[in-house]
Amino acid sequence: MLNSWHIIHHCITVIYCFKNKAETIVGDEVNVKIQKTLRRLTLRDPCNLIQFWSPCRAGKYKLLKTVDQPFGLGTLDERLRNYRRESEHKRFRVDEEGKEVDLVPVVRVFRCQFPEWTPDVTKYYSKNHPLRDCAIRGDLHGYLVLPVFDSLTMSCVGVLESITSSRYLDCAYEVQEVHQTLKGNHENRLVDYHFQQNKTGIDF
Repeated sequence: MLNSWHIIHHCITVIYCFKNKAETIVGDEVNVKIQKTLRRLTLRDPCNLIQFWSPCRAGKYKLLKTVDQPFGLGTLDERLRNYRRESEHKRFRVDEEGKEVDLVPVVRVFRCQFPEWTPDVTKYYSKNHPLRDCAIRGDLHGYLVLPVFDSLTMSCVGVLESITSSRYLDCAYEVQEVHQTLKGNHENRLVDYHFQQNKTGIDF
């Protein structure tokens, strides 16, 4: 049964970027459009968190952060809220040199601009996924990260990260739902990456 999507944000009713030590690179317009998209999503599993990671600058470093960014919870599940809380304390360097395989998933997707998906987040090494242990403690498994682009400039403005309790063998439904929801907003310049299904799974 499909679950209607709820927007939850610090138990208040505003999801906007707040000024802090990390200067946000993308404007409030992007946040508002992501917020509208999250409100319209319908996903298969109610135990699902989807959150937006946005680029920002802290001094000379370019980072990804999700604190003060839009996110949605399919249900008020404490496991999802714990994952969200831990995520808010994380900031990941985007400009750090290193092999792609050693990057944090949200950074790898942002830099390479290709989606990433696994039916079981435990397949990641802890050193490559700082939130993996939090997901394990919450019995969360299915994991999907999608790059989000400005359709006019085709620059990557951030990534959407989704984590769920289910172990779906493919994420075609979730990707299609995000894509159609973004596409359905006529004022929305944001797009996700197109995909097609092949014998090996989902090819974006």
